[in-house]
Amino acid sequence: MTPLRPRSHRHPSAPAQAPAALPQRSRPGRTRLGDRRGFATAIVLWCIALSVVVLLGVQTIAAQQASAGREALAAVRAKWAARSGVEAVIARLAAENEQAEPRPIADLLADLASVSEGELAGARFRVWHGDRGVEVTGPADAHARINVNTLRSEDLTLLPLITDDLAAAVIDWIDPDDDAELLGAESGTYLALPSSYRPRNGPVRDIAELELVRGVTRDLLRGPDRSLTGVYGDARSRRGSTPEGWSWLLTASSVDPTLAADGQERLDLASATPGQIADRLRVTEPQAQAIASYAQVQGATREDFIRSTLTTLARRAQPTTTATTGTTRAPTTATQAPAVPALTNQQVADLYDLATIGPVVRGRPGKLNINSAPDEALEYLSVINTPELRDAIIAYRTSTGNNVRALSELLALPGMSRQRLADMAAQVDVRSAVFEMVSTGVDTVSGLRVELVAEVDRSTSPITVRKLLRR
Repeated sequence: MTPLRPRSHRHPSAPAQAPAALPQRSRPGRTRLGDRRGFATAIVLWCIALSVVVLLGVQTIAAQQASAGREALAAVRAKWAARSGVEAVIARLAAENEQAEPRPIADLLADLASVSEGELAGARFRVWHGDRGVEVTGPADAHARINVNTLRSEDLTLLPLITDDLAAAVIDWIDPDDDAELLGAESGTYLALPSSYRPRNGPVRDIAELELVRGVTRDLLRGPDRSLTGVYGDARSRRGSTPEGWSWLLTASSVDPTLAADGQERLDLASATPGQIADRLRVTEPQAQAIASYAQVQGATREDFIRSTLTTLARRAQPTTTATTGTTRAPTTATQAPAVPALTNQQVADLYDLATIGPVVRGRPGKLNINSAPDEALEYLSVINTPELRDAIIAYRTSTGNNVRALSELLALPGMSRQRLADMAAQVDVRSAVFEMVSTGVDTVSGLRVELVAEVDRSTSPITVRKLLRR
């Protein structure tokens, strides 16, 4: 008997119910495909991140290179702006050299200061120098300080805080021999040092070189002027708590002018004819003959024409014949010779300014210009041995507006003799050849600064840049 089925209450039109789904087993191939897609996504994200890092690195490097390029361009603009300042001074000095009559040094320095500041495309320059802690626009006259190479032992002992052994050591450093002065120092002293070296045994080339001399310290030479530019480096120094060093007073930069005061070549009296001497120095024929004769004497100097009269010099130059051998020689004492009119002060000045005896020696240490030197500098020259004479020189140059045109003018001062003036002429002058400066160039966009330390010599043709250092 067949069992009865339960009656369904489903409506006839209702769709048939699907049988309950049985749990299915996952397919291995589909799982592996999903893993691959996830790995690919991770790789893509990693590549994107790496690309971003690389791009950022490239951008950073590019920005750094662009910044370095802008800085390099700014440095070039600043450097050549600074060089433009030096060239502006050189151009004005070259124009001055073409003048037949040299101007007073004060007027020349004021003129140089007027061209010491300027604007260029994207940059500007300023030429300046330091004067005992103060910045002054324009170049400085190197001859306003005493050249250490012209100082004698008696002059060195006048320097502040110096001792006898220091003075002797400086003399030994400069003199050409290797024989030590009393209390001095020569090669043996310096070769015994842990870091050995030899003395110069010649003219000092830079004032900083004195620090190599035994006993000369940095403080003694520089004082508060650590950079040797005349500008003091810190507030303590500016307050005056640090004593001034020798650098405000001494230099090694000045050189004796090689050109004449009129900008032409100097006349060599030893090789010139009396006619050439008469034309150039505006003297008479007898005077020219006496000058030409004395210039042939061994050891003759221009200072001799200040020290002695032409008659005396002509007699010294007159050859004598010895009775025993019949040979001629220059006499050691004056002999009889026709009297020669004495040189006037102006003729002595022309001889000193326009002539030389023997070939011109380039680079010979320069002299102190009494027109531009500070009053205190005259105290350190032993040849000006009395306060009265020093005060008379200062008063006279003030009366001329710091424009003493020739040393021979000083013969009119009380206490001045021909012998003393001749001795002074070995250390002082009224002309300047070398000018020192710091030229600062500034890039106006970035503010970057470049400084050039320069020395120019106007006594050569063309004008020579003796020193050009970037700092």
